[in-house]
Amino acid sequence: MRMEQLQYLVEIIDSHSMNQAAKKLFVTQPALSQSIVSLEEELGFELLKRSSKGIAPTVLGSIVYEDAKKLTDDFKSYQHKWKNFVQKTPSVPINIQIVATPFACRIISNDIIPKLWQENFNVFLTLREVISTPSFQSAMLQENINIGIQAFSEDNRQEIYSFAKEHELNLDILFEDTYQLFLSKQSPLAHKNKIVIADLANYNLAYLSASPESSEIINNFLKPKSCIGLNNAENIFKLIEQDKAFTFMASANRHYLNNDNICTRPIADFYYPICYYILYPNNDRLSNEERYLISYLKDFFRENIL
Repeated sequence: MRMEQLQYLVEIIDSHSMNQAAKKLFVTQPALSQSIVSLEEELGFELLKRSSKGIAPTVLGSIVYEDAKKLTDDFKSYQHKWKNFVQKTPSVPINIQIVATPFACRIISNDIIPKLWQENFNVFLTLREVISTPSFQSAMLQENINIGIQAFSEDNRQEIYSFAKEHELNLDILFEDTYQLFLSKQSPLAHKNKIVIADLANYNLAYLSASPESSEIINNFLKPKSCIGLNNAENIFKLIEQDKAFTFMASANRHYLNNDNICTRPIADFYYPICYYILYPNNDRLSNEERYLISYLKDFFRENIL
């Protein structure tokens, strides 16, 4: 069964004439008749009958006609939508700004943008890296930013959902994660069968200085020898590779690692789960390109991370 056959059936019944329908459809009458015969054979019953007013549907044909009309109307609507999208795609790429965690920015720049280029996605992407929740929420309220990727813990889950509801934003979970230790493989800790908080007392901890979540964990739970606050993850991992510190962050940050000198380990007596999510407004506030990009981001993070 082809959409074309359903379109033929609808036009014949609307025209009450095989000849008139053939003219409107720009096909020959024998070809039109054969198409309907093939459809009837596939369905196992007659669709049309002749009456004093011309061609009319049978009882079952009327049911098929109503369904086919809905399908063909929907199909025409989608055709218009798709063609309109192409017609509105500018020759100069539009700019879409995304605000996200350092981890998400790295995934987008290293893995997602090259794939979008391969698909000839005619958009210029600007990534804005933020760490703290207040900075993220402030950025999402700016007029030119419609897409954000962040993470929340159980402690601030309600705050995040309340923010989304208050500002009429959609919140979709991308994936769940847990915090783990990132260590040099040369560290004595890396060779322990089980690591507990007390084991960290003789080691330096490096953390993102702009992250209030990291500061909270350090102050309330972990008791390292000393703390080193740095402004980006790359610098943290350089220290770890040299076995000068360890860090404690979401395990998804393994995607930062480009060498085999760093490993991850859980802390047996401390569990800190988080959820990564994407935030965006309703469809009527988004461009076609933004809607496509949001769908692409959700699929990529859900299928490729963790």
